[in-house]
Amino acid sequence: MKFNLRSQTEQGIVAVKTQFQEVRTRLKAIFQAVKSQIQTFAEDQFRWIRLQISELTKLSPQSTLLKLVAVVAAALMIGIAIGGVQFFLSNNFFSDAKTAADTATTTSKPKSANWGDLPPVPRSGQPVKPTPSSKTASPSALAEAPTQSQPATATQSSAKSSPEAISPKTATKAPPSPAPQTPQPLSPVPPALLTQSNGEYIPPQVSAPADPSNYGDRYAKDIFGNPVHNDPLIVLHETVGSADSAINMFRTAHSDESLQASYHSIIRRDGTIVYLVPSEKRAFGAGNSVFVSNKGQEAVRTHKQFPPSVNNFAYHISLESPPDGDNMAETHSGYTEAQYHSLAWLIAHSSVPDERITTHREIDRSESRIDPRSFDREKFLSYLHSLPRPYLN
Repeated sequence: MKFNLRSQTEQGIVAVKTQFQEVRTRLKAIFQAVKSQIQTFAEDQFRWIRLQISELTKLSPQSTLLKLVAVVAAALMIGIAIGGVQFFLSNNFFSDAKTAADTATTTSKPKSANWGDLPPVPRSGQPVKPTPSSKTASPSALAEAPTQSQPATATQSSAKSSPEAISPKTATKAPPSPAPQTPQPLSPVPPALLTQSNGEYIPPQVSAPADPSNYGDRYAKDIFGNPVHNDPLIVLHETVGSADSAINMFRTAHSDESLQASYHSIIRRDGTIVYLVPSEKRAFGAGNSVFVSNKGQEAVRTHKQFPPSVNNFAYHISLESPPDGDNMAETHSGYTEAQYHSLAWLIAHSSVPDERITTHREIDRSESRIDPRSFDREKFLSYLHSLPRPYLN
């Protein structure tokens, strides 16, 4: 069994936070008891003060003044003591612990989400480092190559009512932006050559991190507070336009939530894998979607304004469409052998079984998605089954 340092670290942090919360809860109970005792004492003291004040009229003026000063001083000391306890009990000493525990619960990815060795996304502008090849080589293995010129401006946009990635029936020409943002250039893109090492196919790879506005965290609870424990799912898409068009759109910040969209990765026509969103993050690839499994209908609602979707437990992969696929037609000329090979290689590094590899068309509930068109599942599976799958249970 592979040791997952990240998972073990997260579990350790959660355990420490839980223990710390228990200590604070016990301390709070103790201070509440102290507070009760102080309040009882204060009531007794204030009764004494009232008694002393009532006797002031019976004393000489000089004695009255001295006793009044003593009574006021005693009242101030009691008030300060009670106020200090009240402040200590009501400040963030305890509420911070609860907030931290709630945050750790609601924003961490579900424990069941095991993505195997799917790659993280390096920082913007940081090329993927070459690593030695092996039978279980990580998808971060690739040779550096000259930088490709900056992609053309995006020509595809998703017109939709929920955060989904572009797909055939809703892709439209993007309207001119009043204040366009220029995405950073892509990291070095390998040439259109498919490398081989020890008989194992290793596709070219590159990082093009999406803007953080176009993806989010995976949640352990839905918006109603119900825990979610869905197994990982892989959803296949297509770009409809060019890969550069989709990449530029995802790398551009969108403040309008209805325009926020992303895939985890895109596979170019030459087989190059472009990593966009880290596998542990939630890409906005399939709004209004449901996956039907032997457990029933699976979907998680993570936003009150949008319908449930599979995004919380899905890894989204998009295939670059062929030139004749930049339209609304039901079919096109299909995908290259290099794309099928790279797709199989990438999925072989995950822990997702065949029955949880689906398409956008199959999970869509908006009746508008038909991607990936002309996808040959049998060809894809033949490539996938020929590869080692070290993380598959």
